[in-house]
Amino acid sequence: MSAVGNGGLEGYRVTSTTLGNHQRGIYRSHADVADFSLDAGQYWLRWSLTGSLGSGPWQPPTSDARIGDAAQASGVNARFNNLVESGSGRGVELPFVINGTVSAVPEPETYAMLLAGLFMVGAVARRRKAAEG
Repeated sequence: MSAVGNGGLEGYRVTSTTLGNHQRGIYRSHADVADFSLDAGQYWLRWSLTGSLGSGPWQPPTSDARIGDAAQASGVNARFNNLVESGSGRGVELPFVINGTVSAVPEPETYAMLLAGLFMVGAVARRRKAAEG
């Protein structure tokens, strides 16, 4: 996987008491990964960024009074703990976007319904032929 850290300034990391602080820039990060496929379901995305405590890099969390799904570990072998916003104590989420294409793959139930439908069409055609003959 390769990543590009300076994808453009997105904003600044601030708190409710430092809204005008422009010292901690938040930059867009891009990661290119090999093609892969995911089945329907819920997934956890794990990534890391490096920098100093004073300079970031910073991931902009979102907090909207819901229980957040973000976790953070400080160190290589550290345990992951729920990430909370220090001012309010609310759980946060770390937003991300995955770009790609969706390939519709029929589920086994779809194939079963298709076969049942073909069987029914065949049975009706056979009955119709027997009634005519």
